[in-house]
Amino acid sequence: MPGSYLPKDYCRDAEELLCDRFDEPTILFGHSAGGLLALWYAASHPDRVRAVINGDLFCSTDRLAALIRRPQSVALYQALQSLAGQPTDRILASPLASQMPSETLSEWSVASSLLDPTTLSHHAVGDGPGYVAGFDMDAIHTQVTCPVLLVSGDPTYGGIMSEEDVSYAFDRLADAHHTRLDGVGHGLGLSTARPDQLLQAIHVFIESLA
Repeated sequence: MPGSYLPKDYCRDAEELLCDRFDEPTILFGHSAGGLLALWYAASHPDRVRAVINGDLFCSTDRLAALIRRPQSVALYQALQSLAGQPTDRILASPLASQMPSETLSEWSVASSLLDPTTLSHHAVGDGPGYVAGFDMDAIHTQVTCPVLLVSGDPTYGGIMSEEDVSYAFDRLADAHHTRLDGVGHGLGLSTARPDQLLQAIHVFIESLA
């Protein structure tokens, strides 16, 4: 729904889509903020989720709020917000475009042109607490009963899921697993069109569920 861009709104949209499309328990993959939705859905609909793969996400609401508050994050979100909804040629000519991987630059520019600027209303002003208000990751983790694979990126390359996040999740999840991908950052190879490590980790995890 236009103008509804808080985690609770994304969760409602995901719930509507997944309940409509899937009758059998499914395996969900959520990268970054998408991991919030996957875990929430697993906690809310345990009979509909076989397992969750959570890609490089801060595991606590406090850590996520702190990320949004960081000055470098605010600067990035402001730059992206100024480009959101603009023609792709303007986006591709922007300073921000020069920081994006060339392999996925075209896809990024199209996605940015389709982005509603209000999606980043909280992020562009550093309002992390406002963005996560009412979204309790601690409670969500303790309610997830299915197996969960935590996939963290390499911190040297910008991975954000720390050992602290992994420990936080392991303390709360009923059935947690973890793997770290070396040489790739927060994008886990997806942003550079090199997802081989990620796909291998997912394959091994799914095979273990059989």
